[in-house]
Amino acid sequence: FADNLPAELAGTIEPLDSTAYNAALSIQDNILFGKIAYGHGQGAELVGAVIAEVIDGLGLGDAVMEVGLDFQVGIAGSRLSAAQRQKLAIARSVLKRPDVLILNEATASLDGAAQTKIMDALLDEFDGRGLIWALHRASFADRFDRVLVMRSGRVVEQGGFDELESRAGTLKELIAAE
Repeated sequence: FADNLPAELAGTIEPLDSTAYNAALSIQDNILFGKIAYGHGQGAELVGAVIAEVIDGLGLGDAVMEVGLDFQVGIAGSRLSAAQRQKLAIARSVLKRPDVLILNEATASLDGAAQTKIMDALLDEFDGRGLIWALHRASFADRFDRVLVMRSGRVVEQGGFDELESRAGTLKELIAAE
């Protein structure tokens, strides 16, 4: 679309990169990957209700209330803390309602209570759908049906948590090292 704009409009449109924060947008607009199509009956209210449901469901209400949905995030989210950026990225992912969500150390910069709260909310949200999570704490693996333990980029153990924890192996070593 931007490539085919008339010459007088060139440079007036910036494509939205859904993987990055846009400094010109508020937190709400960053969550939505752009602006709401205004003019649709009650569109803003319906979208706001869905955002509120996801934010509450993930226990992110206090963090969002702290800055507000209209808070300008700064260049590349520079005005947000690392924890806020992680929470916002998780909320954006959940809003898309994917069949499978893949996370890589998604709560690493959060405190233990926040990690547990978000993991509980995500496990509830994705009940009946797929949730694949590269964990930074081996003890969190007890919440998953199947566990793959990797070392140097290779799977060295796999199975149920109880099975792997009961025998001497990599998972048991990782848990002991926490």
